Amino acid sequence: MAKTFAHPGWLVDLQRPPIPATPYESEVDYTYFMNLSTLPHTHCAVIGSNKAVQLWDMRLDDCGPPTPFTRTSLVVYEFNAEANTLTVTRPVTISFTPQEYHYGSFATIVVKGRVYLYALDPVSDQDVHVASAPSATIEDKSTWSYWDQSLGGWSPTEPLPTARRESAAIMSLPNLAYYNGGISVFYSAYHNSYLMFFLAKDHISLLVKYSPTPLGPWSNNDTLVFTFPTYLESALVTPVPFQTGSRIAGQAILITSASFESFIYVTRAWKLKFE
Repeated sequence: MAKTFAHPGWLVDLQRPPIPATPYESEVDYTYFMNLSTLPHTHCAVIGSNKAVQLWDMRLDDCGPPTPFTRTSLVVYEFNAEANTLTVTRPVTISFTPQEYHYGSFATIVVKGRVYLYALDPVSDQDVHVASAPSATIEDKSTWSYWDQSLGGWSPTEPLPTARRESAAIMSLPNLAYYNGGISVFYSAYHNSYLMFFLAKDHISLLVKYSPTPLGPWSNNDTLVFTFPTYLESALVTPVPFQTGSRIAGQAILITSASFESFIYVTRAWKLKFE
């Protein structure tokens, strides 16, 4: 954790494990073949001057069937600048089982005081669904609403993906890589558009779609941004935030990639002009 972009050397090592477990998870009898892993899916979303949220997988790795608490859960970060401390909490009421839409695990973006949480349909592995909530009440799931594209509006009732709901999705991504991670969505001032970056099925091509709003309509064509030299497991994109001279946020991007090479995961960072 760094205090500012200008001082990346000011780092603070978080406690281990960084994500708190629920009492139920803590009671599991961990053995050599059983342990709780915590895996982030995508970027955290800043919802205030000192607060951010992120979706993590809380997964029990063992030799048997999945356990009842294998799920994706909302994690909240609060930074105290005076004390230089970061508090990590986990509202246990906001979590999703493998059979539900994992809102926020595919992408999360904050627009004018609202959080948009994107989910990939577990039935189709292509359709993208969206939930939304006010930033101030993101930890209260009763304030969430759910977008239905076919109706062109929001519903207070959370849908269950017992079957494919293609008409309710904001889009389908047939060229999406087989994915355990998320995509990247943000507003680019340079392009005056919302951008959605994702890894293609070939696992080496980074593609992008454009939209005037967080809900679409998204461009039909996928634009090639970059071709990686090696097969990737995932790739996330963030805009370079600073404006220097005539350069505007979004004109350059930072890509973080992960690949599995020689039995180890290798992460790399790439900075590109994106015009």
